[in-house]
Amino acid sequence: MKDSEHISSLSYGYTAGASYRTSFTSHYTRSYLLTTVNSGGDGKGVLGSLTLGGYDKSRFVANDVSFDINSSTTADFVVQLASITAHPDAAVSNDSVPITNGPIYTFVNSAVPDMWLPDTVCAGFASVLGLIYDSAQNTYVINSSSVPGDDQIEYDLTFSFLSNDSRAVDIIIPYASFDLSSKPDPHNELNRTRYFPLRNATDNVYTLGRAFLQETYIIVDHERGNFSLHQAHFDVQKDIVAIEPITGQNPPTNNTNTGSSSTSLVSHRSTWIGSVAGALVIFTFIVIMMYV
Repeated sequence: MKDSEHISSLSYGYTAGASYRTSFTSHYTRSYLLTTVNSGGDGKGVLGSLTLGGYDKSRFVANDVSFDINSSTTADFVVQLASITAHPDAAVSNDSVPITNGPIYTFVNSAVPDMWLPDTVCAGFASVLGLIYDSAQNTYVINSSSVPGDDQIEYDLTFSFLSNDSRAVDIIIPYASFDLSSKPDPHNELNRTRYFPLRNATDNVYTLGRAFLQETYIIVDHERGNFSLHQAHFDVQKDIVAIEPITGQNPPTNNTNTGSSSTSLVSHRSTWIGSVAGALVIFTFIVIMMYV
């Protein structure tokens, strides 16, 4: 697509969408055309967003922290997850509860639906949130008696990351993001199992999948060899920004910045932004339906 000048650079911005949030539309941008796609008849849920050649500035909270792409691994996006902390509703308590007991390195991979984490981290989630481990399926079932309600504490979960230069970025994910249900029989509304998208990683390969990317916006710049993680924002007013290619006047900086100082790297040339047409609409619909 870059060779045919449909996108400006080998870059993209992506967030998985959130079925538990309320919005009426989402959008996909493609070369020379802006298209609005309805997210569903009941107006519930925000669809995922994928922009090729740049990012949608309206869909995230900007920060200036970037991570190097690890080209030596089969999965490029490796981050240091410094900690995961559960924060109860401030009206109930101001005390945070640690889920992890030390930093780990994990992949960020949109091709994986769940989070695969160490046994100790999974045990921390189960202890704090009252999850039940199904060892036969390696899944965590949500105990209905521990679901946040009038007499239960509702937590926000903060994932804290450190870059190579020790700068921090926090992603805050509400409990509702992980309160999912499976429905093996689509014709039986009662045949639902509520589960938490968490699995024990027995091979020491840790991954944050699409469940994590519901509340996270990732920007990837392959030309400069970096990516960044941002708190997702659920505004439907598109603001498409192109990431310029590397040229003789634009040497690699290994730092694609989304703040005000990055104006030399990006521009508002929407005609250079490519994104998803029919195939992506189908793909995103499938992804969203996984969380319905």
